Amino acid sequence: MPPFLVLVLTLLVLAAGPASAQNSPFGPARGAPARNHPAAPATSAHPAAPAAPAGPSSPQDYSGIQNALQRLGLYDGPLSGVPDTPTIDSIRAFQRSEGNRDTGTLTAAELASLGHLSATVEKPPEMGTTDDLPQAPQFSSMPVGIGGSYTGDTMNGVPDGRGVWTDNRGNSYEGQFSNGQMEGYGSYTFANGDRYEGELVGGVFQGRGKLVASTGHTYNGEWRENRFHGRGVYVFPDHSRYEGTLQDGKIQGQGTLTLPDGRRFSGPFVNGRYVGTP
Repeated sequence: MPPFLVLVLTLLVLAAGPASAQNSPFGPARGAPARNHPAAPATSAHPAAPAAPAGPSSPQDYSGIQNALQRLGLYDGPLSGVPDTPTIDSIRAFQRSEGNRDTGTLTAAELASLGHLSATVEKPPEMGTTDDLPQAPQFSSMPVGIGGSYTGDTMNGVPDGRGVWTDNRGNSYEGQFSNGQMEGYGSYTFANGDRYEGELVGGVFQGRGKLVASTGHTYNGEWRENRFHGRGVYVFPDHSRYEGTLQDGKIQGQGTLTLPDGRRFSGPFVNGRYVGTP
């Protein structure tokens, strides 16, 4: 090659500098610094799936949710820890009450709200035992004319029919008698002001009757041998109202307690105390 061509080619290469060499299909010239180009972001043919809601994942989680839903009155099934249809339906009902989509799966925020709301539901105060309830007189029969006075119908010299009897302690009875005993329908007034009106059999409160106590307690319902027994309504001085089953003078069995502020608790009672799910 003629010397002048070598000189021209050399000058052209030097004028182009490293950039031309960098763009050469043979790569950068030896000793030339490589240029770093930022990598293009990776793309996927499928968009990323949204994060799953933070829902319960174990039987213990669902058992706690069922308990919380029970406290809010949205679930009445067992605390099985199983996300069965009644549980999911109750979760949906809670979500609707919160103004959320009823997906049946609780988000973390909904779980927190459920826990807070259920914690504010209070268990009703313990009710008194039978010792706190007004007591009917404890007698198996009460023949009249002993330690008291009687005016009314008689047969063979003993009260029979309608009459009024008063004993020497201030208790009195007005109503029906049979063969010298209180029998049928009548009104018994205690010396302390308590008053029973209803049925009597063989001198005892039995059948249906109402007791109004001077302390403000009232009971209207079934009786057996001077004790509340069967179905009845019991109202306390603070206007709490129990309606349901009583046994042997105790609030015991299935019933509903309504408190003065309107809260209601339905379920089992034992010895005058609510033992259902709060």
